[in-house]
Parts: sequence; structure tokens; C-alpha cells
Amino acid sequence: MLRAVLSINECERVISEHPATYVGEQFPSLGNGNSSANDFAVISFRAEEITNARRPGYYRSIRI
Repeated sequence: MLRAVLSINECERVISEHPATYVGEQFPSLGNGNSSANDFAVISFRAEEITNARRPGYYRSIRI
């Protein structure tokens, strides 16, 4: 597991290259047994960091 703090612009760049799905305001359960779960990112946007394109909460981006 790698944890990084990215700027909003860096997060938007990650999402533009690897589309993300909103998964809610609680940290997602990651133990779903899905084989595609080996390579993904969880991105968190706090309420004060949101843009018009995002709402607060967690997004999961799967590398394609």
C-alpha cells in the first residue's frame, strides 16, 4: 500500500487518465475478492476540496 497526498489538480489528472467511480462518504471495503482489485487507487475529496465535477467522499480508480 502506498499513501500519497496529492493536490486537487494532481487528483484530477489521475482521474482523467484512469476514470474513477464515486463509492461514498465512508472508506470503501476493499476485501471483495475481485481479481481486478490488485491495481487501483482510492482518492478522497474533503468538502473544502471539491470542485464542480466532484462531491465529497471517496472515489475508486482502477488502472486499465
